[in-house]
Amino acid sequence: MKIDTAQNEILRLVRSGAVETVPLQEAVGRISAAPHKCCRPIPHFNYAGMDGYAIANPVVGTELGGELNLKITAELAAGDTVIPRIKPGEAIRIMTGAAVPEGADRVVPFEICQEAANRVKIPSSLPSKAFIRRRGSEMKTGRVILRTGERIALCHLAALVANGFAELSVFVQPEVRFFCTGSELVGIDSTPRAGQKIDSNIYLLSHLIHQAGGRPVNLGRVVDSLPDIKRMLVDCQEGAAKKGGQQIIISTGGMGPGKYDLVAKAFTEAGGEIIYNSLAIRPGQSTLLGCLPNLLYFALPGPPPAIATLFPLLITPAILRQQGVRQAKPDRGRAILAEDIKIHKPGLMRLKE
Repeated sequence: MKIDTAQNEILRLVRSGAVETVPLQEAVGRISAAPHKCCRPIPHFNYAGMDGYAIANPVVGTELGGELNLKITAELAAGDTVIPRIKPGEAIRIMTGAAVPEGADRVVPFEICQEAANRVKIPSSLPSKAFIRRRGSEMKTGRVILRTGERIALCHLAALVANGFAELSVFVQPEVRFFCTGSELVGIDSTPRAGQKIDSNIYLLSHLIHQAGGRPVNLGRVVDSLPDIKRMLVDCQEGAAKKGGQQIIISTGGMGPGKYDLVAKAFTEAGGEIIYNSLAIRPGQSTLLGCLPNLLYFALPGPPPAIATLFPLLITPAILRQQGVRQAKPDRGRAILAEDIKIHKPGLMRLKE
């Protein structure tokens, strides 16, 4: 099967998972399960963008060489809630972030003004609306802050806070269970003998699952034995049935043409339906996707380079789709080769670092 066809089959089979509500401070990085719209314009009041003087329109005052000479009638700081109205011919001293008084037309920065004896000389050339952050200028009511299936990022926080979203509805991070097959595998705390090797796939899979937003659950290692592999798959199916929903199971190893490559046979004997058991890709041709009730099963080859190649192409989209992500396939881009390459077998995708 070609990789594009395989990706489409995977996404066709995946079902979105459960939904939960989490505090906003725990939501960054999670996938939104509901749309969130702006219900309060940002900012929700006009405020000063500079320290200076608020003045009214029409601009009136004593003209002295192109300057206005205005009486200072009040002072406003950020956080003040009693806001006086300003009249033409008056100036109100105002700090950055303070609410602009009704009737104010602009804010004139301190540094271009001269204050003395409770009056201020202000250049008359400053344009209308200068240094005022207008109500709704950053986000208007009704605008979508966050869409269903969108990953919550730091850039969303300010708008969510401003609209009072203390909690968010998000998709539950799915448990992704995995086991590694191979009689030669030993743990990292062992000293491998001739014919044995330390199982690095446990750590590789844990990282890749976590990176995709899932919660890795290591089921351990299984020797190259048909009854043992079958028993593991049956246990996975029974566990998935008890939990409900759809569960992703991953295994590594046992997928070649050799005498001890028993995973595909064990899966069919456990009642599984195979969707594909070979892909037009190198590395990673010998791989399997199958279904059991409440279970989606990915059998990957044993070599870490093949796992690192296949996981983002096949399993990451499945984990993302379980979390409600719409565009779950990897992004595609164009690149220009810096040097020539030889095509050994046309029509077969070959991936190399």
